[in-house]
Amino acid sequence: VYDIARKTLGEDSPLALHAAAGIVVSDFAPDRYAEGKALAQKLYARYTSLYGAEDSRTLEMVKAIAIDSENLGEFADAERVLAENLPRAERAFGDHHPLTANLTFWMGNVLRRQGRFAEAKPLLERALELNRRVKGENSFDTLSSETSLAQVLAELHDDAAAEPLAREIGRASCRERV
Repeated sequence: VYDIARKTLGEDSPLALHAAAGIVVSDFAPDRYAEGKALAQKLYARYTSLYGAEDSRTLEMVKAIAIDSENLGEFADAERVLAENLPRAERAFGDHHPLTANLTFWMGNVLRRQGRFAEAKPLLERALELNRRVKGENSFDTLSSETSLAQVLAELHDDAAAEPLAREIGRASCRERV
C-alpha cells in the first residue's frame, strides 16, 4: 500500500504517510531496527512540517524513533528525542493521554537501560500512575511500567517497594492466562 500510494498519490499524501506510519509502528524486528528508525525519522520530519510538533502523528514517530534507537543501543539518540518531545506531549495532551504515558515510560526506560536508576525512578513511577489511570490496571503498558519500575527499585536496593510490584506483576500475568 505504501509503495502504491507513494507512486500514485505522492510522498506526502495522507494515504502514503498513514501506510508508512503503519510500517514503522508494526515492524520492530531486530534486523530492521535501523531501517525502521530511518523511516520514523523521515516521517517525523514530514509530520512536523505538515501538522506541527505537537500533533499525535508526529509524537507517535518520536516513540518509534526512541524504541528503535534503544533497541540499537543508541541511548543518547533515544534520550534526546524523548527529552525534546515529552514536554510537547504534556502541553498538547496533558496527563490523560496514552502518548504522554508512553513517552514518559520510554524516557524512564531509556534511563533504566543505561543504569541511571535514580533518574529513571520518578519517570517510571509517573508512567505507572499515568498508565493505570489511562489504560487500566491490566494493560500491557501498565504491566511494562510495573516491570521496569520493579527492576529500578531492585537496583536501588529498595526491596520493600519492589516486592509488592513484582507480586502484582505475577498476579496480573496469571489473570491474563486464565
